[in-house]
Amino acid sequence: MKGDHIKDWLDGRAPGDWTTEEGEKAARHAAECPDCHDAWRAAQMARTLLQARSGQPFPVPGGFRASVMSAVRERPPARLIDRLWLANARLVYAMALSILILGLVTLREEMRFRAQVAAEPDIETGSLVIAYDLAMGESDDDGLSN
Repeated sequence: MKGDHIKDWLDGRAPGDWTTEEGEKAARHAAECPDCHDAWRAAQMARTLLQARSGQPFPVPGGFRASVMSAVRERPPARLIDRLWLANARLVYAMALSILILGLVTLREEMRFRAQVAAEPDIETGSLVIAYDLAMGESDDDGLSN
């Protein structure tokens, strides 16, 4: 490791990833290089702490499991309608929006048709009904349809 400092090598490596050979080389370099000595000692302490703590379970406060289980048991089950609403709320909103848009488009077409009929004052009342029926796709008495 001459020319290379182990403090640069240690930054990119976890303490558990060292091979025995790498550890020995790093220890020899740290003994010779005062710049890397502190970094090597810190890495050794981190490795020791990780090894010591890795086998121990995290301490759980007393009564924690019992309090969690009692809270789960006390919670009432969700009603069917609530579960269905939560699962399908977006679909219902999308359908309502689609109905609204279709209604607005239909209303716009109806208003445009009425404006067109109002602009032509020569149309008789009977002709107006037939024209409206034909525009809406309904057939008249003669069986004609659009």
